Amino acid sequence: MSTKGPWCMSGHAPLLLAAGLGAVLGVAGLILKKKAAQKPTPPVTLVVTVEIEEARIPAFLEAMEIDAVGSRNEPGCMRFDVLKVQGTKNKFMFYEMYVDADAITYHKEQPHYKAWGDFKKAGGVISQEVLKADSVIVPYY
Repeated sequence: MSTKGPWCMSGHAPLLLAAGLGAVLGVAGLILKKKAAQKPTPPVTLVVTVEIEEARIPAFLEAMEIDAVGSRNEPGCMRFDVLKVQGTKNKFMFYEMYVDADAITYHKEQPHYKAWGDFKKAGGVISQEVLKADSVIVPYY
């Protein structure tokens, strides 16, 4: 058995092992400090306002129930509400909150999103406005 080199069990081996471990932990510590210094990305909120042809409202609500229920089960969806604007017969809003922009991309690739897309293709949307906002007060997780 050799008594030279860092692999031997001489009195220097624990020092070399400790130095190597210290270097690894030092690098890991720098990475963790850098990540801790980065601010989290704020959630992205979409407020969608649509005006629907009155004759198509039942089909619209059916499609939106499929989309809303499916969306609420997505890992990146924090909220998905379908609202009717008070004092109107055919204006609705969607309030959607996602952890980040990637979660919105994921949302648009899901089968339940297709229900809304199919409804739009079939006609019935008179107008649509989409507002995109970042959360600034709500703590995000």
